[in-house]
Amino acid sequence: MTQDFWASLGEAYRVFSAYCRYDDWHHILNILVDRIVQINARTSVCLLDVGCGLGRNTLSISEALFTRTGHRPVIDVVEPSSIARSTVRALMPPHSRGGFLRTEYIDLGELDEQEYDAILFIHSTYYITNLQEQIQSLAQRHLRPEGKLLFLVLPGASPFFLDSGPLPNTAEKVELILDELRLLRHSMSLPSRFLFGDGRFLLTADTASSLRQFMKCESMTDDEFCNVIADRAKHGAIDFGDRLIIGSKG
Repeated sequence: MTQDFWASLGEAYRVFSAYCRYDDWHHILNILVDRIVQINARTSVCLLDVGCGLGRNTLSISEALFTRTGHRPVIDVVEPSSIARSTVRALMPPHSRGGFLRTEYIDLGELDEQEYDAILFIHSTYYITNLQEQIQSLAQRHLRPEGKLLFLVLPGASPFFLDSGPLPNTAEKVELILDELRLLRHSMSLPSRFLFGDGRFLLTADTASSLRQFMKCESMTDDEFCNVIADRAKHGAIDFGDRLIIGSKG
């Protein structure tokens, strides 16, 4: 996993995420929590979040699991960025003091023999090298018999990829890997709309540059980018079309 994402794109990501349609993302997180509760609602869920970033989604999921089950979840995270890890530590209450966060790992190779009810990848597969080998190791060594691998990932045809080829390890690749590893899988499409406004002036000059950077549209001018967004937007929004892929041992 790359270590410089938050140093190079952190500010652009914060601008980009501000345009997320809240009710879509709230629905996605609720679906993830539903699937985790189905695995284990009887005792404390043990969850690994691979590529947790700044930890906001990890905390939201942890709080929802606690509310739904009445059991305090145990959360381990994998995040190579020291910038992100410091934010996670400040955001998430530590498990040793009654909170959720137990262990931070810099790399998947550091994992001990702990087993998990669910291993979560929220838009992190794109940044993982040797993804098939990593998934195979996680499934064999770290996933409990009834556990699930939960991937939230964009398809290669997502409108997110306006001016470039898809990032590596998009939804189709993840599904192929699960098939090749003979893991059971189930996929569902979930709306993930981003609000860019109505009319010709969808974006201000102050935000277009950051959004172009994060969406890898740096070859476009601000005006070209805004025109493409205007062409793609329906009722002021673009649905990037997240896909939730669930893998299990069977």
